[in-house]
Amino acid sequence: MQHVIDNILVECPACGLDAQVRSGVRLQCSNCAMVQQRNHARKWAVNGTSYEGGGIASDWHGAFILLEQGPNRCRKCGSSIRIGGKTYEAGRRPAQSPIVEIMECPGCRASNEITLHWVPLHLPSSPRDPYFGAALSLSVQTAKGVLWAFNHDHVAALRRFIEQGTDYREDDSWPTFARLPGWIKSAKNRTLVLKSLAKMNKSR
Repeated sequence: MQHVIDNILVECPACGLDAQVRSGVRLQCSNCAMVQQRNHARKWAVNGTSYEGGGIASDWHGAFILLEQGPNRCRKCGSSIRIGGKTYEAGRRPAQSPIVEIMECPGCRASNEITLHWVPLHLPSSPRDPYFGAALSLSVQTAKGVLWAFNHDHVAALRRFIEQGTDYREDDSWPTFARLPGWIKSAKNRTLVLKSLAKMNKSR
């Protein structure tokens, strides 16, 4: 079961000012009155694709990836036909879905109609909330990479993790810190990370 993170601080996709994601189901901006509501929190497969499948989700503001829907086999020889996942960057929206393309069978070279769908894509390293794909408010570009947090409680937990090292004891409030990029956990980057976390707390 995927843990739902509450009170995520984000930039409003409509006006760019402060907004918030509550309980994984509600995106609300107090400046332009933008509100988006879901029935349940969006969930993700290991490869970062949405379990909800294809479709240009009006409530997703992150990246999309173009994928075939299920296995596709050549109408002539039965060989499997697969495509590389073309992606749309976060903040852009594909024009239509599904898309029908003519693909050549790698085995017999016969032409086949393949139906493709744009699917929401979210990677753990992305500085965006995992429910609506809005850009996180607490994000700092460093010389080593982007450091981000969901809210100020998350910033405080990250600071404790960096300061305490192997003595730190995780709880269930946040995704496991063991999955953080190596540069964040590296002792030689400790000062850089702590300064960046302090900068986050001052930014909002």
